[in-house]
Amino acid sequence: MDDKVVFSVNVSRIEIPILTVFTGSDETQSVDFGTTWQTNVYPENTKGRNNKRAVSGSVNPNNPNQLWLGGKDGAIYSSETGGRTWTLISDDLPKGDVVELLFHEGTKGDLYALIRGFGVFFLEGGTREWKLWTEGYNLVDFTEIRIDYPLKNC
Repeated sequence: MDDKVVFSVNVSRIEIPILTVFTGSDETQSVDFGTTWQTNVYPENTKGRNNKRAVSGSVNPNNPNQLWLGGKDGAIYSSETGGRTWTLISDDLPKGDVVELLFHEGTKGDLYALIRGFGVFFLEGGTREWKLWTEGYNLVDFTEIRIDYPLKNC
């Protein structure tokens, strides 16, 4: 892990926390905070020049086996196995780079994807149809998106 560029990190909220790291070439998980790693390769379509790129990944912190990975050409994959297997879930998206993926906590798997030059798309948990979420907005220069969760008991 020392020689890899890290693009995304997540620590789960389960009893034995799992650390998930997305690098330019693979996704890795550790149950002992980095002493040992289980490495999983990405699907072929997520790799760019020299088989490395700035990847976009997201994890359900309450179920670290549930992962999403953004690739080039509008490709988005999901995994229910912690990255050991991947399923393409984005047949109908535009062919731009998936710059960012966000899992919406507190939902049944809602996902947002920022696709360079096209905007933000939304996939409701349990469905297969992506919808343009930002219709009417010019998002050509957007490079990231965030969900602003309200603070409880303020």
